[in-house]
Amino acid sequence: MANSNLPRRIIKETQRLLSEPAPGISASPSEENMRYFNVMILGPAQSPYEGGVFKLELFLPEEYPMAAPKVRFLTKIYHPNIDKLGRICLDILKDKWSPALQIRTVLLSIQALLSAPNPDDPLSDNIAKHWKANEAEAVETVPFIQIPKLPFYSWSNTVSWLANLMMLTGISYGVALSPHSSRTRKLLARSVVEPWKAVCEPVSAPRSLHEANACLRMLQTWPIN
Repeated sequence: MANSNLPRRIIKETQRLLSEPAPGISASPSEENMRYFNVMILGPAQSPYEGGVFKLELFLPEEYPMAAPKVRFLTKIYHPNIDKLGRICLDILKDKWSPALQIRTVLLSIQALLSAPNPDDPLSDNIAKHWKANEAEAVETVPFIQIPKLPFYSWSNTVSWLANLMMLTGISYGVALSPHSSRTRKLLARSVVEPWKAVCEPVSAPRSLHEANACLRMLQTWPIN
């Protein structure tokens, strides 16, 4: 779908999502259908989902913004307000929707729902009962989803991986990461492979969000000559 076929509002919202991503949230439109967004949300710090990486899909119906976006989790999640099909119990996706709200608002609200599950307004009754009966045990049931280990196939492969993590974590470096750039290679070699072997394996991407954040923050502070 070409941009010219989209309402101006959707174009502006999409541009902002790409140029000013919210920390911990990545949302990019599909090339085939600009109303369909691939979304990734990092589990919020100090929540049962910390360290998790969750994939969602978001679709803007023809009636948008008069009608709410359609959103669901693709990653399986143990949460009282999210069912086995990934459907989300969130008031702004239903009767509390307003045309004044935006895609960004919806994604931030879903991120907040991960921080504060609400078993009093459940979509999954069994999980809600578990949460109310023994919250500590329910939290322990939440699976820890790690960023998969990625072998070092090529500079292009590694740069793409790091660029995606930068967008997810909201970290900005002020440098263009081109896989063919000597500056990029020098940056990666100095800050990932050589000085930080204790954090990042020399020939692989970090294995978890904690390691990834550590590597990326080191990338941010390491000087480029």
